[in-house]
Amino acid sequence: MNRPHKKSKTSINSDDSDPSLEKQVELALSSLGSELTQEYFRASEVTPTLVRKETRIADFLRAEHYDPENAAKRLARYWKTRKFLFGERWLLPMTLTGTGCLDANQIEILRSGFISVVNSPKGLLLINDFAFLPKGAVHAQLEVLFYFLTIYPCASTGLHVVRHGDRPAMTVSGLVKQVFDSVANTTKSIDVVRAYEEGREHLLDFLGYQQRRVSETNFQSTIGYIAADSVAGTLRILKEKGFDSSNLPVSLGGKLDRNYFDNWVRTRLSIEDIMSGAPIMRNHSLSASAAMECPSSGALLVVKPKTQRDKEALSLVRRPDETPAEFAKRKNAVYVRRNYHRQKLELMAAEGEVARCRVLNESLKLENQMLERLKQEASWWVQRLEGHMEPRPIISTSTGMLF
Repeated sequence: MNRPHKKSKTSINSDDSDPSLEKQVELALSSLGSELTQEYFRASEVTPTLVRKETRIADFLRAEHYDPENAAKRLARYWKTRKFLFGERWLLPMTLTGTGCLDANQIEILRSGFISVVNSPKGLLLINDFAFLPKGAVHAQLEVLFYFLTIYPCASTGLHVVRHGDRPAMTVSGLVKQVFDSVANTTKSIDVVRAYEEGREHLLDFLGYQQRRVSETNFQSTIGYIAADSVAGTLRILKEKGFDSSNLPVSLGGKLDRNYFDNWVRTRLSIEDIMSGAPIMRNHSLSASAAMECPSSGALLVVKPKTQRDKEALSLVRRPDETPAEFAKRKNAVYVRRNYHRQKLELMAAEGEVARCRVLNESLKLENQMLERLKQEASWWVQRLEGHMEPRPIISTSTGMLF
């Protein structure tokens, strides 16, 4: 195959599709072994619109420097890895709404903010801070990582922040490299950055060394290491490497705080066009295994149901050695399989909706109890001011009920 001159487009939203190159990728996919491509072709058969939307061939071409054969292999690996990570949910959309690939537990872990993304002068910046992970969570969280790498199919730079705080034991996993080798997101560089905390220098040096060695083993490449004897020194080194303080977390002397990530989540939900914001409310819905600290500014999210099913075209081509009757039989079989899988996926999505509505219902019950308590409290104060004194209601600290 002819290999065009390498292009240099790294923008997240760049449209550099080339129909001739994409056709070569499709031909290359047909020539690869079924062991590698069966997940891709099954996904294309069941949810072709999802495949075209979430895995644009142009993005995989860019990741492989516009080599059609390598782009085809990467694309096939993507769907194989996606099925391995998400199991039965692998053909659902890559969203954080609860009706996609990520389940409720994975979404809560994602919303802990242990991975955040920033558009910086160096391009897309992925910041990992495992100290944000909730207790009981494992170190890798490959499903969450896969989500970010899927929705940002571009070149990126990684920073691993090492600071004081509870964090899971670091683990070596060959799946980390497999994930990065299968997505359209390509990594330009990764650095481990040790935050400066007075009195904890030796502890953080050890954790930084450990994080660097684990990362080098997982990525099978050299990982940079940044450390200084002050916060200002750390920030100076990062600026010399091209980073801006507005794109760095507070722990490294930057300006990014928790509010930035909360706003990112709300924006992302808006982009996915499924959920919308509602009045501010406490979040009572988190399970113990995926608990995280909820910011007071967090908004309750409600579902906007779809009004109609997306129409998908059946893109089957008659094979050279296939008779019209054989082609019709194969096409009918594909229709049957697609309908079966679509119904199965819709059932899974509906189960997710039911679970979320139950959680929402419990949250509303608790909120209603709180409002009723405040109403009774306000009524008592009004009566007192008017001179009609009644015994002040006793409020249970455990249930919020009045006696």
